[in-house]
Amino acid sequence: MAKEDYTVENMEGLLVGELGMTLAGDLNELEDRERIDLKTPGYKSKMEKELSKQQRKILISMAREGKPLRVREVAVVSRMFQQNACSSQLGRMITKGFLGRTEEGKYEISGKDSDFKLYLNLRHGGRLVV
Repeated sequence: MAKEDYTVENMEGLLVGELGMTLAGDLNELEDRERIDLKTPGYKSKMEKELSKQQRKILISMAREGKPLRVREVAVVSRMFQQNACSSQLGRMITKGFLGRTEEGKYEISGKDSDFKLYLNLRHGGRLVV
């Protein structure tokens, strides 16, 4: 832009254009998430019905990490300050079939349903959970 192009009107138009692009990007992401929820209502309702709010937070945090984690790592990424409470929730989630344990003693999202792992990755972002 030349110096004479830096007028209030030109700058205002530039800002509105940039802001519009940002809002459009956020809106598309929101629409994508809603589309995912519409196509996979079983997984969404299963999480809401079978898991407490704290357990959902743990599961989503683990999905974002995309790898098996130790109890203390799960506590950190899910921002739980008591490892005992976190360990207890992890045990309950294993019983419900949402989590499993590796040979190294780490917790991972259960491999029983690969579509559920895909749902978590698409819905909650982060790294691909394999």
